[in-house]
Amino acid sequence: MSANGDWVCYRDESATSGKSLHVKAWKPGDGLRCSHASKGHRLECGPPVASVKTVNHKSNYIRRRDTGQVIWDDKQRTSVVCADHLAAQFSGSSVGELNAEAEESARQQVIAAHWDEYVAALEDRRTELRDISLDALPESIAQAIRCLEPGDAA
Repeated sequence: MSANGDWVCYRDESATSGKSLHVKAWKPGDGLRCSHASKGHRLECGPPVASVKTVNHKSNYIRRRDTGQVIWDDKQRTSVVCADHLAAQFSGSSVGELNAEAEESARQQVIAAHWDEYVAALEDRRTELRDISLDALPESIAQAIRCLEPGDAA
């Protein structure tokens, strides 16, 4: 990890081929929102926190006509990212995977804290959906099924 002006290189700075990743703190003028914000995510991106420059070393070459010398060109892509997308650069997980994991964890935490309410709501919903299904049956069949249910005997 080394600094080059404001940019800090985190991967493969001295590479002659491959990729390197450079990061610097976001400042006004770099961009107004995360570069990934317009890609239709379920959750909105947060405010920009960093600028990321990805350099593909020797991704293209140019041959000089007069000397025949080959000059390798490095392609650079600079983007502004929110904290979630910056973390995804280093974690190896996508933001979607991280959000799905967070949602599942939060869901389990809330269900565990309110287990009795969850079980009651689940049973009510199952009964409601079952009644809707029985209503779609011919009346004689639905009545026969309802008579077989425990606790409903007349």
